[in-house]
Amino acid sequence: MQNKAKSSIGWLVIATALFLLIRLVLRPNITVIFGKSLSPLTYQLVWTVLATLGIWLCTVIHGNVSRLKQLSSSLDSFRDSLIRQEQETRVALRELRESLSKLRFEQLRREGNFRFTKDMPLTEALAVHPDVAKLLFQRGLACVSCPSAAAETIEQAVQVHGMDVEPILQDLNKLLENRKN
Repeated sequence: MQNKAKSSIGWLVIATALFLLIRLVLRPNITVIFGKSLSPLTYQLVWTVLATLGIWLCTVIHGNVSRLKQLSSSLDSFRDSLIRQEQETRVALRELRESLSKLRFEQLRREGNFRFTKDMPLTEALAVHPDVAKLLFQRGLACVSCPSAAAETIEQAVQVHGMDVEPILQDLNKLLENRKN
């Protein structure tokens, strides 16, 4: 803060000296301000004070602009941090949902109540049995390995290929029956 004050005072002294030098060299005529005649020295003094105030105001504005730039930079950093946190939260939430889905599937499978359903995520269905991907591929669903399959249900994947979901669900559930035997 002291450096800023010294800098401001330095600028004011330099500006005042330059202004006085210029005004004294030009030697203006006596001027009337507020209806009163002013001597050249008073005239110079008034202009010097006004110039000094103007320069001081410019210095203050410059300081505020610098602080605004620093604040803007801080806000940009904060925004970037929030964006990173949001991305990390989304990844963690996705992983949590996947873990919950796997736990739910394992519980149903252990109880013997597990069945493939049309609203089951395709990734979950692929994790159930090693032959699920093979069966889906044979039925014309080669998309089981594409990135969009991670976000699709069995029904959505089948509809994209213009097929009926029920026969595919029956075949998938037969895989489970064969696994029990």
